[in-house]
Amino acid sequence: MRLVDLKSLIKTDLKLDISLTKVSRVVSQAHILQEGEIKAEFALLWDYLGEIIRPNPGSTTLMKVERPLPESPSVFKRLFISFDCLKKGMLHGCRRVIGLDIFFLKGPVKGEILAAVGRDGNNQMFPVAWALVDTERRETWDWFISFLLMVLNWVLGQDGALSQTNKRHLYANWKKKNERREDLQKLWWRCAKSSNMPDFDKNMEAMRALTQKGAYFTTEVKCGIVDNNLIEAFNGKIIEARTKNVISMLEYIRSLIMNTLDTNRDLASNWIGNFGNRIRKKLHDSKVQSEACEILWNGKDGFEIGHLGDTYIVNLKTRTCACRQFDLTWIPCPDAVCAIEYLDKSNITPYNYIDQWFTKETYLKAYMYMMQPMNGRKFWNKSPYDPPQPPSYKKKCLVDLPKIEEKKRVRDPVGLNCLERVG
Repeated sequence: MRLVDLKSLIKTDLKLDISLTKVSRVVSQAHILQEGEIKAEFALLWDYLGEIIRPNPGSTTLMKVERPLPESPSVFKRLFISFDCLKKGMLHGCRRVIGLDIFFLKGPVKGEILAAVGRDGNNQMFPVAWALVDTERRETWDWFISFLLMVLNWVLGQDGALSQTNKRHLYANWKKKNERREDLQKLWWRCAKSSNMPDFDKNMEAMRALTQKGAYFTTEVKCGIVDNNLIEAFNGKIIEARTKNVISMLEYIRSLIMNTLDTNRDLASNWIGNFGNRIRKKLHDSKVQSEACEILWNGKDGFEIGHLGDTYIVNLKTRTCACRQFDLTWIPCPDAVCAIEYLDKSNITPYNYIDQWFTKETYLKAYMYMMQPMNGRKFWNKSPYDPPQPPSYKKKCLVDLPKIEEKKRVRDPVGLNCLERVG
């Protein structure tokens, strides 16, 4: 806020008419006090990370500091936090898919938060780990992902540790070049949501663009999402935290997740049947759409389903459909629902074909581990490590040119006004 605007605000709210000089002095003193609070909280980071481990053994806390010179104090670089209850909940009750994103801090502490969020049995967000870094770059992402895989004991590309491209961010970049082409934007999302290759090729041919979308997704993780809404939901929860000081921010996130684990655990008691409300709604939508299907049965496992002008093969034994929606999510698609209900067996319903990852039993496995409470600051054990100093943040410079040389190029781009000294 400009000094003039602050002066006007003081006059309006406090009915005080003070000079700009006084306003400037007050702002300077406020900055000094704020810098002192920031340094005080950064100095407690080692103690705070130690207090996380004490009541929550098995959790992972890491912090990297740097010393510009051997005799200089250590300077904060980045930290990583993952509670043991979140790690176990992810491994035992969530599918092998994780969303990654970055959030900029808006308060006195500058930097960014990297976060990893999974998906539970009711398609809700399940936070796994987060990190505070000085700036986003390839090195910090490699650092964060390497420790995330270590915590989960995953190998990238194996054990279900798979990465799906965030279509929302790709779309945001693509939209900049096609901002006024609503027809292309609709085709873009049709490509993104294509669950099988014929539909994808048809939409790609109409759009004439290159991208990677759902038609290439693996069926191992049982998740067909094409956006990053889960991680964006997490971002919405921590907006207030991003305006706080460093430890206050980390404590806000910890308290939020601790409360969320307890709330989601209790929600299962209100479920109707063995599945959550989001899964039941998804199946209900498939049932409504299945009313427009036409069916041809071979008398055993093979069904030929006509739907919206196309024909799809459904095999209930292997739980597959040519549209691949059943394969990707393992929740019956409209074609599969049509085949199941055609059999008209009293002991078999579409709910019998929903995968075990969505059952109440599996859902509660994600929330059976408790996050233990922590003591206040006066009870924290003193760390033997040197207290880190807050980092000095610099704005990114797109052109790496010396300032003096840059000014010369702007004022005199061709050197016409440069005179040589001759004597």
